[in-house]
Amino acid sequence: NNKVRSLSWTQDDATLVSAGMDGAVYEYSILRGGVRTSDFVAKGINFSCVIVYTDPSTGNNTMYVVGSDKLLKEIYASQVQQCMDTTTTAGQIVLSSSAKGM
Repeated sequence: NNKVRSLSWTQDDATLVSAGMDGAVYEYSILRGGVRTSDFVAKGINFSCVIVYTDPSTGNNTMYVVGSDKLLKEIYASQVQQCMDTTTTAGQIVLSSSAKGM
């Protein structure tokens, strides 16, 4: 079951991130012809939403994803950096325009 459940663009539209029911989060560089630049796969988890934040000082992207495991995951460089228990299955997450609140 490889259905995409969520898409998120970086603020400059240079990168597209997808998350799916197969537990995969993929990052694509649109400026490089849509080539996949990173991936994270957690088998057995159905991801429902992904958002992406670009650090203005480094240009690096951090993804935040939620799914059936009831965890909010912070993903950077294809690795989970932090997890937070949401105690419920979150369907959607939103990052504020200041990037200081979710």
